[in-house]
Amino acid sequence: MRKWLLSPFVALLVESWANINRIIGSIACQLAFCLEDYGQILKDKVFKKEKRYSNPMIEPRKLFEELIIDPFTHLKVQRKDLFTQPVTLVIDGPDDDEGLEIKHEMAQLIRDRELQNKTPAWIRWIITSRCELLILLLYKGTPIQVDLYIEENQRADFRAYYEKRLSGLLPEQKRENILETLVNRAGGSFLYCELMCDDIERDPRMLRSPKKFPEGMNGYLNRFFSVRFPQGLDDRTRDVLSLMCAAVEPLEADLIRKITGMKKTEFEKCLRAVDPLVLYEEKTETVCFYHTIVRTWLTWEQGGLQPDIYEIEPEKGHRMLADYGWDYLQKKHDWKEPLDYVIENLGIHLYASSKKPLKYKTIRDRLLELFQKSFSGEEKARLPETVIADLLSYVIAHWSEDYETGFKGIVDRFLKSETQPEAKHALADFLHNRCNYDSKRRDTGWARWMLQRQRSVIEELVEAHPENTEWLWDLGESWSKIGDIEKKWENLDQARDAYEKALAIMLELTAKDPANTDWLHDLGLRWCIVGDIEKGRGNLNLARDACEKFLAIMLELTAKDPDDAVLLENLSVSWNDFGDIEAELLNLDQALKAYEKCLEILLDLTEKDPANTLRQLVLGVVFGKAAGIEAKLGNLTRARENYEKALATTLELIAKDPANTRWQSNLCLDWERMGDLEEQLGNLDRARDAYAKALEIRLDLTAIDPANTDWLQGLYQNWDKIGGIEEARGNLDKALEAFEKSLGITLDLTEKYPTRDVWQLALGASLHRIGGIEEARGNLDQALEAFEKDLAHKLELAKKDPANTDWLRGIDVSWNKIGDIEEKRGNLVQALEAYTKSMETNLVLTKKDPTNTLWLHDLSVSWNKIGDIEEKRGSLPQARDAYKKAQTILRKLTKKDSTNTDWLRDLGVTWSKIGDIDAAQGNRAQARNAYGKDLASLFELTEKDPANTDWLLDLSVSWSKIGDIEEARGKPYQALEAYEKALSILLELTEKDPANTDWLLELSASWVKIGDIEKAQGNLPEAQDAYEKDLAIKLELTEKDPENTDWQRSYGISLSRLGIFHQQQGDTIRAKEYLLRVLELRRSLVDRAPQEIDYNIGLVYALLGLYSVVENEEEKREYWGEASGITKYLAGKGVEHGQLDALKKIFGIE
Repeated sequence: MRKWLLSPFVALLVESWANINRIIGSIACQLAFCLEDYGQILKDKVFKKEKRYSNPMIEPRKLFEELIIDPFTHLKVQRKDLFTQPVTLVIDGPDDDEGLEIKHEMAQLIRDRELQNKTPAWIRWIITSRCELLILLLYKGTPIQVDLYIEENQRADFRAYYEKRLSGLLPEQKRENILETLVNRAGGSFLYCELMCDDIERDPRMLRSPKKFPEGMNGYLNRFFSVRFPQGLDDRTRDVLSLMCAAVEPLEADLIRKITGMKKTEFEKCLRAVDPLVLYEEKTETVCFYHTIVRTWLTWEQGGLQPDIYEIEPEKGHRMLADYGWDYLQKKHDWKEPLDYVIENLGIHLYASSKKPLKYKTIRDRLLELFQKSFSGEEKARLPETVIADLLSYVIAHWSEDYETGFKGIVDRFLKSETQPEAKHALADFLHNRCNYDSKRRDTGWARWMLQRQRSVIEELVEAHPENTEWLWDLGESWSKIGDIEKKWENLDQARDAYEKALAIMLELTAKDPANTDWLHDLGLRWCIVGDIEKGRGNLNLARDACEKFLAIMLELTAKDPDDAVLLENLSVSWNDFGDIEAELLNLDQALKAYEKCLEILLDLTEKDPANTLRQLVLGVVFGKAAGIEAKLGNLTRARENYEKALATTLELIAKDPANTRWQSNLCLDWERMGDLEEQLGNLDRARDAYAKALEIRLDLTAIDPANTDWLQGLYQNWDKIGGIEEARGNLDKALEAFEKSLGITLDLTEKYPTRDVWQLALGASLHRIGGIEEARGNLDQALEAFEKDLAHKLELAKKDPANTDWLRGIDVSWNKIGDIEEKRGNLVQALEAYTKSMETNLVLTKKDPTNTLWLHDLSVSWNKIGDIEEKRGSLPQARDAYKKAQTILRKLTKKDSTNTDWLRDLGVTWSKIGDIDAAQGNRAQARNAYGKDLASLFELTEKDPANTDWLLDLSVSWSKIGDIEEARGKPYQALEAYEKALSILLELTEKDPANTDWLLELSASWVKIGDIEKAQGNLPEAQDAYEKDLAIKLELTEKDPENTDWQRSYGISLSRLGIFHQQQGDTIRAKEYLLRVLELRRSLVDRAPQEIDYNIGLVYALLGLYSVVENEEEKREYWGEASGITKYLAGKGVEHGQLDALKKIFGIE
């Protein structure tokens, strides 16, 4: 059975929230009561470092790790039973945050990835904004304080609790009425339920008069005090309650008696009078309120809840504690920690004695003296800074203008009155340390004031004592801290200014004392941060300069002390940073050298200290970076080697701690990068295996924490990559399945986080990929549905945020894809409408930013597609106009950047399209000019990259089109010259890749065009040679793939061409040979697909061809009769076909 441990988040106790360390301590103490072996570990740790753990300045994260995580880690080995009986800690938190947006410090610690990884798997934390009554009922008596907020199932919970507690006391006839009344009057407070059940169990007669039940906690407390103190609180009780209301933690009973002068019997009587609202803890001999709402009610801190004659003024309690503490302070001179309560909290009680403390001279003077005792005189004799630290924490937590100005006023008075420089420096040092603490707790206003005040004090000290290098160094540190804060707030210019001041000081000091390695080391680290800042500002060259200076310092220091692991580690960091900058500057060789230097150091360090997992983690990351650079340099084999080393490093780490989710996540990334590389190498199966391993890990991680959006994003990417690789492998069904998985994730996340752009973009991408797969599968209806969903999604986003250009560009892409699908479906009107919408969207974008070349190029694409559709619709003037608009944009783009080969090619294609329109309109001279422009652009491109086969193929097509237009212009010699140039290119291409069937088909087409020209010029042997070479290519293709009917038909056309050629030369015997082969081929096609009309009509023409060649009348009648019969059959079936009409005329068929 699972064991539950309950720990409180007391939402209304402001002091608790003011000091997160006290909450951590409270949880640790409660755990110690529940797990004895944990308690022993905790006790040993605290006793050894008592001073450390009583220091309020210790970072909460560090405290949480040392008091809670570390002891659990020891138990991880000792307590094997905990893996079968996990421990769950339920923390009831305030209701001012929702879901993953928890901001409280305790919640942040629990959600911290690194701390989660260190926490044993058998610990589970639950943070809730309401108490789970089931837990309370099962584990009644566990220390817990809960203040419930109204939720929809609260009434049912309250009712269940009442039924459980009062099951044997409720009279059956009044049961429903009593329960309904109790639930209604609880006022959303579970504490009310508990107290009422306690009262009823003590006096069941209360159930006779449900109407007299108090209304909520206000009513309950009114009733309680009215019964116990009908005339109001007596002086003794008022004093005790005043002290308790003022106290920042439970007070010792002995202290209360000393302050009030009460005897033990009097005190016990007083406690009985307020029982059970005030509890006495026997173990600690302390007194505290049963719940914070009692204190709130007594001090009238809840609006509208007036206790009248029972009201307590905390100021009185503060005065009593302050006076007692002050007298105690004057008598004591030995400040051993832990301090007595009245000394540690003396500043708080002095300050809180009045709502405007500085109005009273006594308070002012005592606070000033408290500062003097804390910072002045010899360090050994000073009061521990804990007193001022607690005071400052109290002021920050209870912020008001008077409180703020009051505390700052005391600081100013101390600095004005103090003559001892060391005392001022002590205060400055305190403010610096507190600044670090409060900035981490997001008290940025106070942190900034502390830093500014600290800097002004140090500047004054440095001016008065320029010889004091330590103070000058402190001033540099102060400027560095200001830079850190500005950097954190992303004020990079201000951060750079602050660091320049820090660097100036540090450079001055290191110049005075070059042997001071500590200063030199810190200077190097500052240059490192400056490099980060300059990188963030986009000044990569300045960032490189800073990195070089950091590197130079670390090289100098490690040369002096080559065995210092910290220095070597920082040297590795400097090489890594240098590599990052060089990579961004695209200096890939230099980046690789830097990463290799970094790896060399890290490999040596990890070999010497294999237990240092952080270094191993970094080692794996740098191997990955080096691999990425190798891949960009084209060294794919070396890239794979480095990725394998990254994988091996991460796998070694995971073997040490398989439950470490951070390392598992890193392993995911390693497998993904390996998959990317294998895909780049064309090893699709190996890429699929790598992606599958990454997916397996990510599925495990998301099962552990389904709410982790980083992991869900990774899972989405895993499925997306697998979909992409399956698509590349031709497994379209598997690709679709993977893309649908990624779509499911994005749909879920966009529903939960509708304002996060990254998920909205991912949703659109998933729909887009699914549309693409359905298109590739030939499912045009499903593809259209996916693209339309993507469009509707983008339109909705753009409606909410019309200024978001990402959404607008997404709309453009969606309209484009819809246009593509409609064009494939033959719906040219709908396709034109979609492309026009795309064009209009692009016009909006380019109007917003006329210099955005990406959007301008998109606009040219839209105009080109509109031109294509208009051409297909026969609207040639409109098509030409659209192409001209695309051309105008592309000419501007290529003028801006003549090196952009994509734009140059698009411009050439547009010229070619304009040439096609001019040729179709009979404007042959203009068409020749346009084709010439396309040709010129291709010359330029192929000169830049002679190995680019796509451009070479396009060049051959361009020459072929010039040949066509020259032939149409009656210039056969120019036409032949152009065709031969196309042929020359295609011969070169097919020689490089004889298996490329597309190139072979283009080559065969070139031979046919040359044959036609030679035949027209009367060069019959040359024509025959060209036709036979075309035939040879077609024969080769049909032999490679006998099932390819398109190639079979094309082969038949080539045979027919040669048959007719020989017929025209009077060689009927050879003509008949070729035409008989055509007939045989056409019959085989009809046999394969009798219903295919084109095959039947082709058979008719083959029969007619033989009819025209043979001389034997019987053969003629046979061929004619069969051809006529097929034609009559097709006509009788009502077949509609353009060539069928011509055949019907030949045979005289109506």
